[in-house]
Amino acid sequence: MGCVAQGVNSQDVIESLRGGIGVRAADSFIAEMTFLDAMKFMGGCTTLTVAQCHPSWTGPGSGQLKREAFVASSRMVPHPDVDTARIETLLTGKPGLTFIFDSLGGAVRRISPDATAFPHRQAAACIQIYHGVGADPAVAHERVSQARDGLGDICGPAAYVNYIDPGMPDWATAYYGDNLPRLRGIAAAYDPKGIFRFAQAVRP
Repeated sequence: MGCVAQGVNSQDVIESLRGGIGVRAADSFIAEMTFLDAMKFMGGCTTLTVAQCHPSWTGPGSGQLKREAFVASSRMVPHPDVDTARIETLLTGKPGLTFIFDSLGGAVRRISPDATAFPHRQAAACIQIYHGVGADPAVAHERVSQARDGLGDICGPAAYVNYIDPGMPDWATAYYGDNLPRLRGIAAAYDPKGIFRFAQAVRP
């Protein structure tokens, strides 16, 4: 579980959230940091200066952070009662494969699913699927594809468009759900010639 908190008694808030899960994590890390230190921590450059924390590919005087290649996809979790044991098996024996759970609800759920392009406002969470490319890109692509399809069998076909995946089955429905016909109508009205196009652009 990842948690970013601010203000007085943040530690107490985090502990109350952890207690509500009902199980204790095998390992955990909690630290209080300034905003800048937290950014450096998340960027993987805690021991570097701010100047060194910049990308290394931006020309003379650039920083030390190297570009990292990865393969990614996603699935939406429709409700909290999914089979977590089956989800866990998708990770077994696949070092480098990571699932990140982004919880939803709250303010996300207060907006109607048809009020914006994003239709999955009633979902419990979004699962980010990650694998570093490393020395063998084919392994990363295969593992992410298998995890995506396995999660699709467990959780359903919905996915998050901001983790766009060229291999996503029926991507338009996965990303936009019941909002797809309306979005196609908008594309027909404002971009009938497909000027703003890419491989998974909504088209009339």
